[in-house]
Amino acid sequence: MRIVKSIKIVFKYMKENKKRSFLAFLGVGIGVLSLCLMFGITNSMKEKVNQEMAGLGSHLLIVTAGKLKFTGGRMRLISQATTLKEKEAYEIKEKILHVVDVAPFVSFSMPAHTIGGNREFLSVIGTTPNFFYIYNMKVKEGKIFSETDNRNLKRVMILGIEAYNKFFGNSSLKNQQVLLFNVPFKVIGKLDRRGTDISGNSLDNKAFIPIKTALKRMLNRDYIDAILILVDKEKNLKITQREIEKYLFFKHGKKDFTVMPYSKLAATQEKTIKIFSKLAITISTISFFVGALGIFALMTISVYERFTEIGIRRAFGARKIDIILEFLLESFILSFLGAIFGVLIAILLQALICKIAHWPFVPYYKVIILSMLLSSFLGILAGVYPAIKASLLDPKKVLYTS
Repeated sequence: MRIVKSIKIVFKYMKENKKRSFLAFLGVGIGVLSLCLMFGITNSMKEKVNQEMAGLGSHLLIVTAGKLKFTGGRMRLISQATTLKEKEAYEIKEKILHVVDVAPFVSFSMPAHTIGGNREFLSVIGTTPNFFYIYNMKVKEGKIFSETDNRNLKRVMILGIEAYNKFFGNSSLKNQQVLLFNVPFKVIGKLDRRGTDISGNSLDNKAFIPIKTALKRMLNRDYIDAILILVDKEKNLKITQREIEKYLFFKHGKKDFTVMPYSKLAATQEKTIKIFSKLAITISTISFFVGALGIFALMTISVYERFTEIGIRRAFGARKIDIILEFLLESFILSFLGAIFGVLIAILLQALICKIAHWPFVPYYKVIILSMLLSSFLGILAGVYPAIKASLLDPKKVLYTS
């Protein structure tokens, strides 16, 4: 019954000091919010990478023209080469064991516009129909260009859903055209939403055209940028990688290329995730202690404000433990309610961010529980000194000075 009575007194005091209580409550809430939100986003980013890996990354190799090196937390092209050819992709498929499929491609950017005047600087990939199979990309409307379109250098284009919306909004696919550097391309397909690939590049904001059209009509060159290679089993990646390296070295006479598991391109995102995690810990730690300091300040002030009230209660039989319990309950309730508020807002914000970024929504429940426990502990800890100070007030002196 004493606890129930103390809780009533606590809520009464909080009601009388709404602004001060709210600021203390908000300080704790922000600490919990920052921790839960940042770890939640990190968790969603990790899950996105894992999904990409499970879907295709663990079975893919990528051959790039030139040398790639992992520096500064990401893969960088440190030297370029013009020796990688489209036909070598098909030779690899024919001659190398365990290779299921290949997709040579080139990538470039060009100014583009529609007849209606919508202009964008468009990221373009020139590739083969196999690219869509390897990447597991589905058509929302229309169709994918064929190998016949590729051989005949057809000016046809498939747009990612975001790129399509920028040019045409909700308009029908029928009779749509995009002019790449004033060269007209018929839009024959709109892709379903795919999101980012394993390296963090958005596939929804790109245009796709046949590789031969890209090489001969747009770029006027005979070399490609890279080859995607689908391997039958993950365990065969290393041996297939070695065989491809031997084959290309024999063809080129030097190692002017890089063959690596496609999953290594996830290094950029993994680095970002690690930095984000460290930032989350730093910000949330500061926020937690600021919140605890707010509760400490509130409770200390309340000792002096309730000077007379405490003295009267002590004179009428209230024990020291009752006063201590009341103050500790107040600091606990403020921190616990602040933690609940922070968790709820963090979950809502994470859900919103994941929806916008097309990431899986995966709350980090361990961090949610830990943050609530930690905030409650810090809240109680912040109330210890004011509670003891209040309990040590001499009722005779209090009443005499009052």
